[in-house]
Amino acid sequence: MGKFKEFSINFDSNEGLYLPGQYVRGQVKLDLEYEVKAKSLVLIVYGKAYNNWQCREHSKKFYDSMSRTWKTKAEIYPVELDETYIDRKFVLWNSSRDEESISSGVNNFNFDFIIPSNCPPSFEGKYGSIRYYCKAELERPSKSEKKATASFTVLSNLDLNSTFDASRPVSMEKSSNLGLFFRQGSVFLKVPLLSK
Repeated sequence: MGKFKEFSINFDSNEGLYLPGQYVRGQVKLDLEYEVKAKSLVLIVYGKAYNNWQCREHSKKFYDSMSRTWKTKAEIYPVELDETYIDRKFVLWNSSRDEESISSGVNNFNFDFIIPSNCPPSFEGKYGSIRYYCKAELERPSKSEKKATASFTVLSNLDLNSTFDASRPVSMEKSSNLGLFFRQGSVFLKVPLLSK
């Protein structure tokens, strides 16, 4: 890494798990072997939902002259949607006349922000995702930006006290007949989940 021993984003919560409306606190750690000239160090917080799937329209009939038959073809088109929940930028360090470089050694730049209360929980699926992450960018004169990223997870803010059926016990029963050639029998299983 040359001058850069470490460039990372560390959250105060070891797990990186947060609820909507909660503070996220942490540090951008910059461990330098030598002093580095820089213009600024910024932190970008981003949360976005992305969906991608294919839709089929009504089938269309066409005449295939090679086979001399009528054939049916379904029209397929891709659908892509996205929605941004967080897009914020924080300046953690800015150069000035007195200070145009970041000193060698370990430098920690603290940050904190609140996750908006309308943010949905993180999600990964076949047709889409909701992801949240932080990106630190160190802008240097006449050089490319140095970047570090770290993702965090937003959990669902579900209050089971407000759900009508949450306090009711749940039970499931399953029975199955077993045996192939010689022995036969049935197995019955009942699993209750009791509520307090």
